Amino acid sequence: MIEINLLPPDLRKQEIVKHFKTPVIIYFVTMTALAFHLMFFVLNVYKKAQLSSLDNAWEKAQPQFKEIEVLKNSLAIKREKAKVMEQILGRNIYFTEFFDKINKAIPKGLWLNRLSFSYDGLVIGGSVFSFGTEEVSLVNKFFNELKNDEFFISNFNNFNLDSVQRRVIKEYEVLDFLLTAEIKKERFEVEYSDQRKR
Repeated sequence: MIEINLLPPDLRKQEIVKHFKTPVIIYFVTMTALAFHLMFFVLNVYKKAQLSSLDNAWEKAQPQFKEIEVLKNSLAIKREKAKVMEQILGRNIYFTEFFDKINKAIPKGLWLNRLSFSYDGLVIGGSVFSFGTEEVSLVNKFFNELKNDEFFISNFNNFNLDSVQRRVIKEYEVLDFLLTAEIKKERFEVEYSDQRKR
């Protein structure tokens, strides 16, 4: 079928322009859409890479977080112990009486080289020159004096003679001993035990 265009030339030009405008618009819209898709794709890849990097950093930081948690727990326990010691020192344990009782309990021939008093308890270390079996009886006498003293009974329990060892200093034989006792915490740590139950 043959079509004959009877329109004047001016109208024919406009029709040709109009005819070619539609594909240009479609091309422009298509390219714009592709550009947006490409931009979103690149942005998505970048965000995924960033998220992966953050995940890796988080995994690497986990051991440090655990270390910090352990340190925090350790510090909390030490603070609680310090608080209990403040309570102990604020109660009726007078150190003059404490030292006086120990001094009076020391038999002749025995001397002390270690004395510590803390939340963990009482530790007394000492030595006796060896004179056959006499040094063992001196250690036992000192141990029993403290163990049966009313002051020590009211403030300590679980008295133990943890270590008794012989050693030689030059020509002399010496008997070393270590005496330990636990603080009666029920006298001092009412607040401490209440905090731990929470």
